[in-house]
Amino acid sequence: KINGHKLYQYARQKKEAPSINVEMTVYSVEIINYSYPYLDILIVCSHGTYIRSLAMELGRIFQCNATLHTLRRIESGGFCVSNATTLIELQDKHLIKIEKLLDNCLIINKDSEKKVANGNFLMLKDIIDIRNMNENNTLYNVYNDDGVYLGIYKKELLGFKYILKVKNL
Repeated sequence: KINGHKLYQYARQKKEAPSINVEMTVYSVEIINYSYPYLDILIVCSHGTYIRSLAMELGRIFQCNATLHTLRRIESGGFCVSNATTLIELQDKHLIKIEKLLDNCLIINKDSEKKVANGNFLMLKDIIDIRNMNENNTLYNVYNDDGVYLGIYKKELLGFKYILKVKNL
């Protein structure tokens, strides 16, 4: 921020942003590919480095116009792209269906499905069956009487409070 405004706010208002000098540390620069007019480089730098500003500075040094076409952060903090998992891998191997996380279960009647869809409170009259009844503040999976998973509710003194609704895809 400069003068209480984020830099992009100046650009949106078509105003010139005040220039700032920020110390950046560039540990390494590696040319990955060059195919005119694009130069792909790998930069290892300190936290707070403005890569777009660095691209403009490189253009100034080489006396040409330079701008950032694509930016891909491959490592930040303790996270690295090489350790990432694709969504398909997550779906196939790593995700546990949410309903498997709780043993407690409510089966609700057809008339009460709209209550769940709207996140409304459930009373005992809305429920056909309760599996593994526990004390207050216990979480319950909620199913309709056809076995379709609807979400999670929490047991309270007078009934069950909406916590999470699941959209069935």
